[in-house]
Formats: sequence, C-alpha cells, structure tokens
Amino acid sequence: MKKIYLTVIIIGFLFTSAFSQFGGNEEYRYLSIKAGFTNSFLDNQPDSIGSKFLKSPYGDMQLIPDENYFGYTTGYYGSIHYNYDLESGNVGVVFGAAYNSYGISAKYHTPNENYWLIENQYVSNVSFPVYIKFGKDYYDKQFYIYAGGSYDMNLLLRQTEEVGWRTDILNTELDKNMLLKKNISGIFGINYMFLNIEANYVFGGFLNKDYQLLLYDGQQTVKPYELFPDKVLYIKAGLTIPLNSWTPRQIYSLEKWFRKVFK
Repeated sequence: MKKIYLTVIIIGFLFTSAFSQFGGNEEYRYLSIKAGFTNSFLDNQPDSIGSKFLKSPYGDMQLIPDENYFGYTTGYYGSIHYNYDLESGNVGVVFGAAYNSYGISAKYHTPNENYWLIENQYVSNVSFPVYIKFGKDYYDKQFYIYAGGSYDMNLLLRQTEEVGWRTDILNTELDKNMLLKKNISGIFGINYMFLNIEANYVFGGFLNKDYQLLLYDGQQTVKPYELFPDKVLYIKAGLTIPLNSWTPRQIYSLEKWFRKVFK
C-alpha cells in the first residue's frame, strides 16, 4: 500500500507540473491527492436468513443475530483529483479517481449467549467522483464544502470471521456473484487546510439481492441479501494534499509555528 501511495504522489506531481506549465495558473488548475480511513455503520445483520449454523470444537452451533450490536467497520481509501476552480475563488469543479475499501459488520451469538461470531464483509471498488465545491476565497485556507456523486465499480468482496473460542481471524474472499457490479453514490464533504471529512451515501448497497444460496440441508435455496438495506452510509476521514505551491508554503508555516510554541 505504501508503494501505491508513493506512486500516486509522484504521478500527481508530474501531472501538476504539466498542467501548471500548460495553464499558467496553478492556483486555479491543479491536482490533489486524498488518503485516509473509511468508517461505516450498520446495526443489523447483512443477510436475511435469520440464523446461522457454525462448526466449532464443541459441535455445530446455531447462532442468532445480536440485535444490540452496533456495527462499526473501518477501511481505507486513496484518490487523486483534478481541481478546476473559477478565478473568483468561490466555486470549483473537481473530477477524480479513487480506490475504496469499506464494509459492514454483524454479530451473532448462541441462544444462551455463551459463544459469539462477529462477521465483517468488505467491498473493494474503484470510483470516479465528480463534485462542485463552494467557499469564500478558499485557496489560502482550503476551507470549502462540496457535494456531488460518484460512479463505483465494485471489484471484490471478502469476509472476516472472529469467534469467541479462538484468537485467529478467518479471512475469505467471497463469490463475486454476491456483489453488485456497480453503484451510484452521493457525496457531501467539508475540507479545511489538510483535513477532510466526506460522507458517501451508497444507493442500493453493494450486496446482490438476487443472489441465491443453497441452505444447510442441501435442498432449499434462499436469497440471503433480499432484505438488505437499500443504502449504505460510510464516512471518509483523512488528508487532502494539493499538489501545487500552496502545500510547501503551508508546511513551512506549520514548521515555524511549532518552533515558536515548542522552543
């Protein structure tokens, strides 16, 4: 992952230099990169089977959903964006490409609550966001809000299982047929200096509601994600780094401030 981020930064600086020479005004035409963590919330189980059967050293266990479990799941993201700002400094249009990994989490336990299972399902996708940003002379402080949408191409689905009777975590790549191939997401975010917070509202979720699963008896089939929510919300929290002369100036200002405070 470090190599990927380093490659993105190098390519970004090369493109920034090219655009700067071509356009002649890097204050309004420049690239930026974003990276950080995703945070998603879902407080109900992802499937609609109602119960699970799990093999354990103590025999086959029937598990039921833990209705009091708060499903919080973390992931990560990295993206590169081209900023086309109006010279008024109040409005701009941004086009980008991003890699996202986010997920959902559910907990199950035995009827007597002696044993439990936490199941996380993560989707990895490539998205292409487009949004409009608004602010008041936002170049100096990079303080603006933005809204728009993105086209998401889902690549793979994986699952982790953590159980109460062992310390290791089982990581499995799931059938791609369980995954929707594409999504549309709504975007709303706020940026201040290097800090960025963005909400992504995924329409339709990312699990395929028409996927059919063979039950434990080997005879019946069900659609496990038929009742999956029609949307998933996840929050991005991370850094925005403009690839122009603004960034080195701000880093120098921060360094001077730290010297004054901690001398």
